Amino acid sequence: MGGPSGYYPYPVDAKGEPVDTPDWRNCDNIKDCASEKDIDIIKAVRTFAEDPAPFEAAVAGGADINSVDRFGFTPLMLAIKSKNPVLIEKCLAVEGVKLDVQTRRGFSALMIAAWKGDNDTIMKLIKAGATLNLKENGGRNAWGIAHDWHKEETLELLDKNGLNYKSMGGTATSFPPAPKWRMDEKWD
Repeated sequence: MGGPSGYYPYPVDAKGEPVDTPDWRNCDNIKDCASEKDIDIIKAVRTFAEDPAPFEAAVAGGADINSVDRFGFTPLMLAIKSKNPVLIEKCLAVEGVKLDVQTRRGFSALMIAAWKGDNDTIMKLIKAGATLNLKENGGRNAWGIAHDWHKEETLELLDKNGLNYKSMGGTATSFPPAPKWRMDEKWD
């Protein structure tokens, strides 16, 4: 047992709050994975919410908008991950931005937007020409990721734009949504 829900154990401190370990970090916080080796434009993206000037200066200075951090995330991907619509717009406006760059694990900007359920960004990416059928290292595409994370509105949006289980020939890797946790006699 353990944890406030009683069913999912995770490390907690003396107050019962989750311990900040790499496995339990806030997945929207793009500063958690910062490195001293990050190049200037990546550093600027990570601090954009506090000060947009370094990002503006990096772009004006000709920094490569398709640069990646140590995990393969581009500035656009980090903007989507952090749910920052202003930064997303600024990244998309930079000439030469590549929409189909994939991280070391194979995730594209469209897949990250599907994971987050960010339908506005998904539409912007589709209109800008993002490839719908890219697959990550586990074989899932954006539809499979949205399905796994139970993003119903995102699934409908992707379906309207031609990406669904049937359009992939029934081969899109996606696991069925897990049933809600129910205690039954065998767990007593």
